[in-house]
Amino acid sequence: MRKRSIGVSLATLTVALVAMLVPGVSGGAPSTGDTNGPGCRDINGPGGVGGQFNYTQTSFNTTGPNTFNLNAQLLLGADGTDAPCKQVTYTLYVIVDGNDQATATAYPQDGNVQWTGITVTDDDPNICVYATTSHNGKVFDTAPDANCLVVTAGTTGGGGGFV
Repeated sequence: MRKRSIGVSLATLTVALVAMLVPGVSGGAPSTGDTNGPGCRDINGPGGVGGQFNYTQTSFNTTGPNTFNLNAQLLLGADGTDAPCKQVTYTLYVIVDGNDQATATAYPQDGNVQWTGITVTDDDPNICVYATTSHNGKVFDTAPDANCLVVTAGTTGGGGGFV
């Protein structure tokens, strides 16, 4: 009996190892970024730039706050070309003044990594942004890894990415 239980254990272990190594069997190929699981959970992209932003001023007030337009796209996976997963929630956070994450406005989307036409009202041309990937409340990745990325509106638009 002893030989049989060892044989069954080795067979079970072999099946488990194959399932982990074959893409698609365990939820996709593992990411080479800073999160485990499929690349659609990893905000990364080439050179560590995990997002692209276009931030432009749409109204110019001499007294009071101005209006700005923010468009953003997250880059996923090691080379920034992984498609988003339908079951992953991608959330872009915008902080108008400073970098206190407790004051951030969240823009969550399921299975979509592009935001267009976010209206921001502010008295200066700077905002701070960060993003997360999650599912059922479990966060897989945050970018940038610490704090947030300052995006500044310019006369021809402000751009940048997570580092």
